[in-house]
Amino acid sequence: MKGGTQGWAPGRCGRSSEVVYPRRVADEDLALAKRIAAGEEAAFLALLEAIGPTLQRLTRTFVGNAAIGEEVLQETWAAIVDGCASFEGRSGLKTWACRILINTAKKRTAREARSVPMSSLGDGEEYTVDPSRFAPEGYWVAPPTPFGEG
Repeated sequence: MKGGTQGWAPGRCGRSSEVVYPRRVADEDLALAKRIAAGEEAAFLALLEAIGPTLQRLTRTFVGNAAIGEEVLQETWAAIVDGCASFEGRSGLKTWACRILINTAKKRTAREARSVPMSSLGDGEEYTVDPSRFAPEGYWVAPPTPFGEG
């Protein structure tokens, strides 16, 4: 029976008789998260060395501005340190940290899209109110008329 499901079983991969089970999070990830939650600096530095470059590369894919990217990365590391106490090990520590970064970057990108940089508002030569309406001392030559009266 070619192309059928004969010989197929859940967790079975290819023609091998070896059954493949989903990877259980390594106990090292849980232990490292607990050490970071306890405030152990060496544990944090170990995580920083292990996944820092990955997080930096991932940040650049989501955030185009280098300055904002640095802020996103700082926010992510703060969230990782704060969240290590609640790390449950349902995924690897690296996967968990990458997801925190992605969520932080998306949130920041959405916030940045809503803001308008001052540089896009003009070159500073345009005035909201005509300057001739002010005396040299800075007060109004004639006060503006209230709404509805003019």
